[in-house]
Amino acid sequence: MKNLIKVTLASAVVLSSAAITTSPVDAAKSNVTYKNIDKKVVVKYKTVKKADANLLEGQSRVVSGKNGYKIKVYKYKYKNGKYVSRTYIKTKKSVSPKSKIVYVGTKKFVDQSQFANIKLESGDVKYKKALSTQAYSALTGNDIAAFNAGAVINTDVLNAEFNKLFNADRKAHGLKPVSYLPSLQAGSDLRAMELVTNAPKLEAQGKSTLSHIRPNGAYPSTAYKGITGKYLFGENILLYSYQGNPYTLVSEKYIASRVFTQFKNNDAHYEVMLRPFYTKSTISVKLGKRSGYNVIYATQGLTSQ
Repeated sequence: MKNLIKVTLASAVVLSSAAITTSPVDAAKSNVTYKNIDKKVVVKYKTVKKADANLLEGQSRVVSGKNGYKIKVYKYKYKNGKYVSRTYIKTKKSVSPKSKIVYVGTKKFVDQSQFANIKLESGDVKYKKALSTQAYSALTGNDIAAFNAGAVINTDVLNAEFNKLFNADRKAHGLKPVSYLPSLQAGSDLRAMELVTNAPKLEAQGKSTLSHIRPNGAYPSTAYKGITGKYLFGENILLYSYQGNPYTLVSEKYIASRVFTQFKNNDAHYEVMLRPFYTKSTISVKLGKRSGYNVIYATQGLTSQ
């Protein structure tokens, strides 16, 4: 009987002990915590192209886009203070992105300049007259608009004439020839027009109107589509005065010769032209103003592409 009582009492003690001890499962649960956290997710804007009948072909206008965002609420789970997982709860705020719109011109340019007829003469005739003495002819707004719209000279012919001179010179120095890459022409045209449009501002500040920094503060290579960090890039820029002979603005051969000679006669420009790793070249010329006089701005883009 005594033994039976002892066993019973011992069992009672064990049972009582189990009743007040936290099990391993309960201990694990007590170390799990949750916390709601807001996360901002950026929604990138899209680029949309639209036709604009008020812009000339080749011209464009850009309306900047803006990213949107969403603020999402997540329930985060932690165990022993360490992140385990998260569960999406809801979106408590959403701001839609604003698309970037590129308006592309579709309007046909009607050449009403003094160049309309003389530009149709043969290349040899235009070049000969460009070298001769012609009666002074002032430029009108229509003349400048036609020239800068690309309605007066053929850029393919201009680059071909320039590269004849350029490659003959490179060959004389034991260098490989460069070729014209039409896809880069838009970049050269853009850079030349930037020189034209930015000139009044720079001149008012007492600065040179020839700047390799774009109006937006970026490097000139950013104006050329497809030029990335894996390609080497160089730029030459210049200006010269219009002397009153309209044939000097319609003869691609004359312009090419004038630009090439001026680049070559400048040590810094010539050094860039003779760098052996360049394989492509494009040039562009546009009409602008400096100190109230008509000038021609020229750009040359060179790349190892």
